[in-house]
This record gives sequence, C-alpha cells and structure tokens, in this order.
Amino acid sequence: MSDDVCDALLADGRWEILDVVSDGSDALRVTGERLPDAVLMDVYLPGLDCQAYLERLAAGAVSRLPFVAAMTCAGLMEHARARLAQRADLLFDKQALEDGLGAFARMLTEQSVSRIACDSLRRRQIIAGNMLDLVGMSHTLRGFGYLTLCAALMSADPVLTKDLQHGVYRIVAQMRSTKPNLVERSIRHAIERALDGAKPGVIYSMFGNTMDANRGKPTNSETIAVLAEAIRRELKDEAHGAAQPGLRMDAVPARDASER
Repeated sequence: MSDDVCDALLADGRWEILDVVSDGSDALRVTGERLPDAVLMDVYLPGLDCQAYLERLAAGAVSRLPFVAAMTCAGLMEHARARLAQRADLLFDKQALEDGLGAFARMLTEQSVSRIACDSLRRRQIIAGNMLDLVGMSHTLRGFGYLTLCAALMSADPVLTKDLQHGVYRIVAQMRSTKPNLVERSIRHAIERALDGAKPGVIYSMFGNTMDANRGKPTNSETIAVLAEAIRRELKDEAHGAAQPGLRMDAVPARDASER
C-alpha cells in the first residue's frame, strides 16, 4: 500500500490501521493473525495477487473473513473486474482514491458489515453457488457472481424483492463498481447459458411451479427468489443442527459433458 493511501486513511479518521504490508503472502498471514474487519489492497501485489489472496480466503485460509476492497489504475479496471467480480466486495480506481475510500466507508456503514455479517454473506453466496453448480452455470460468467450476491442479499433482507432494479441490483452494482442494468443483463445471460444445456428435470426440480411452463426458463426474479429461499432454508436447518441441501437438490444429477 502506498504512502498516499496510508495518509488518506489516517487523515480520514474513520479507520484504524492494524498493519501495512507490500506482499500478498504477508497480507494473507496478517489477515489470519489480526482478523481485521476489512482489508484494502492493490489488485496486483507481488507474492500473492488479490485474486489468489481471495481464493485462499474462500478455501478457508483464515478463521474469519474480512470485507475486501481492491484498487487498481483506470487502465487495468476492466481486466481486474473480470478477475475479481465474483470475490472482491468492492473494486475502485486508485486514482480516484477519495471517492473509493468514501464508497468503502459507506458500504461498511450502510450495510452494517461486521465480521459476522461478512461471514454470513459469504456463506449465503456459497449455498447459492452450490445450487447453480447443479445446472452447470460457469463460475467464469460475470452473472454467476452477481446472481449469488443478489440471492445472498435478498435472503437476508426480503424487502429487496419489491424492486430489483432500484433494490438489490443497485446494491450489487455499488459493490461491484458497475451499473444496475449491467447486473441485470449479466444475470440474464448467465441463466440463459446455463439452462440451455441443463436437463429439464433439473430445471423443474429447482424451480417447479414458480416458473411459467410456456416460457421454459425462469426470469431473473424467479431465479433469485428460489435461490434466496433455498439459502434461508439451509441456514435454518444448519441452525438446528440438521443441514440439508437447499430444495433437496442433492438428489438431482448435474449435467455431464456429453449433454453440453
């Protein structure tokens, strides 16, 4: 992290800096030792870049997941966004540092992102992602990350279902430094791609009567609603010590390569 960034954080007054490192491997070590609420890092660090760092977090390298904001220069934003869209909580242009830190602070405050909240949100995304694996949705699609995040947020706050465009899409767009309509289109693309090759039985088992039979594919809102309900159900089962896969999807076979 550069001196400019450190100075900006100290001048802001809203941050307590626990440590500063210049290597991604050190960042992972310090995250495990200090368990910070939030981590701010450059996308392209030596030793372990941001993508690899986030993958290690997802694999359970630390006992408590932080809220992660990544920054890079304007010329590398698109490349960084493609690599980090499914994992980083916020990505911003470090040449607009003040705005980026402001967005970071608002996100932490407005969404009450604490250590427990971060763990909960990521756990919800994992449940949604496991269900999407069953219909063969590729993790490399930008819509996959948007969809799991939408479902995770909606499972925690059902009020967001009332207006997707100005509710959950707007929140996800802010978190991913994009626009609500691009979130919507990316999700639609991911759904179309996945369900074009999925078995009809898999689609019916997941969506059942919530989907218009004449259309043959669920809408964005139907997909998000089903995933959100599955998340709530699985978390409820886990709380009672009897976790079961959402919507009993463990009984439904995923696509094999010959059917793609």
